[in-house]
Amino acid sequence: MLELQEKLELFQKKLNGALLAADVWNVNSLMPIIEGINSKPDAVAFLGGLYNTMKERWKDVDFPGVPHQQIVETNDVVVIIREYDEETHIGILVDKSKAPLGLIFAHLASVFGT
Repeated sequence: MLELQEKLELFQKKLNGALLAADVWNVNSLMPIIEGINSKPDAVAFLGGLYNTMKERWKDVDFPGVPHQQIVETNDVVVIIREYDEETHIGILVDKSKAPLGLIFAHLASVFGT
């Protein structure tokens, strides 16, 4: 998991102070698998459960394909929950005043892959 820890730290550097929190967790246990940034275990359980529920509902409505990430946006922050692989999800909380969405997604793709 060191590689994933290094990727998370690189992502934090690329966002230059805009990353407020980040966690990486196991999809089944909803438990963190590496040291997060400003980690909140309760948030991991909430975001993991939210993602799993949204993904199941997406399948229920019979849309083509199932998204590999979910985005929740408020006036001040954006929360992105993204599949890293079949067993691992990444959740990030970013200050939108310090990083526009395009930059956030460009760095997500460059660090963690598309």
